[in-house]
Parts: sequence; C-alpha cells; structure tokens
Amino acid sequence: NVILESLACNTPVVTFDNGGCGELMLEGITGKACLGTNEFVEAVNSLVTNQKVSTLQFVKNYLSLRKLSQSYQAVL
Repeated sequence: NVILESLACNTPVVTFDNGGCGELMLEGITGKACLGTNEFVEAVNSLVTNQKVSTLQFVKNYLSLRKLSQSYQAVL
C-alpha cells in the first residue's frame, strides 16, 4: 500500500477521502483526506509550507508489526 509506505518513510500523504484511504489520515499527523480538488490543492500547499509533520512516530506507535499483531490477537 503506497500510503503505508509513504508514512513509513516519514512522508505525509494527501489523498481523496474514498475507499480506505481516509482511515489512515489524521489531519496534522499523517496528512489529509480531501473531499474535493480545491481542498486537495490547499492541503498540498499547506504541507509544502509546514514541513514539521512527522508520520514516523505514528507508524511506530500504531502500525508496527508488534502493534498490529497485538491488535489481531485481541480480536481473536
């Protein structure tokens, strides 16, 4: 999944809010899920000017192999 790879590379993501894309987007943390083209352009411009967003900590806390396996085991 390109979104997961981007987040793991400490790169915030701007995407349209369709399918499962919006589920990983936490505005200001992982990027932004947009509803339309104008919002998409604004989000990209915002990320270019504000490069303080760090997705790597989110990946370590919520998407690491250990965390995902613990979540799966909790469901079982």
